[in-house]
Amino acid sequence: MIPPAGGIITDSGVYKLTGPVSPSFIANPQAHLNLADGAGAVLFDGDLFLLRLDQLATQAGSRTSFSPIPVGLFTLWIKQTV
Repeated sequence: MIPPAGGIITDSGVYKLTGPVSPSFIANPQAHLNLADGAGAVLFDGDLFLLRLDQLATQAGSRTSFSPIPVGLFTLWIKQTV
């Protein structure tokens, strides 16, 4: 997490990985991921699928702690290594 003042902080929490709520037509591996911080605030909740070994894509209808992901839109999560 990066606070507005800058710097990086950590936060404990929990995750739950289960089968997708609504499987996609895409044949790639799929799951439903729920991430919550230590206070119970939901950081992410939704179905996603593996696009490549280092890329996950979320499907429309997923929600984050910021806002729901609009219908018809995919969000890409990329693992970056330095």
